[in-house]
Amino acid sequence: MADTMVELRQAGSPIRRNGDQRDTLKGLGLNKVGRTRELKHTRPVHGMIIKVQHMLEVKHDGGWVPAQEWLRTTRMPEAN
Repeated sequence: MADTMVELRQAGSPIRRNGDQRDTLKGLGLNKVGRTRELKHTRPVHGMIIKVQHMLEVKHDGGWVPAQEWLRTTRMPEAN
């Protein structure tokens, strides 16, 4: 199976969020609003997106959509 990639953009600020959510954003390579990162869509990355979905947007079909909408239509990758 080909590796699928997911492009993320930080849309919300981690101000007044708990430390776990800030650490999760750092783990995704995001630490400022508007910053983007393209990552391999793996189970750990999917779980991290779920954790901070309220602060992320995902590039889907050529446009940016809130992570909550993207998660409704996307399944977690299979474990290897």
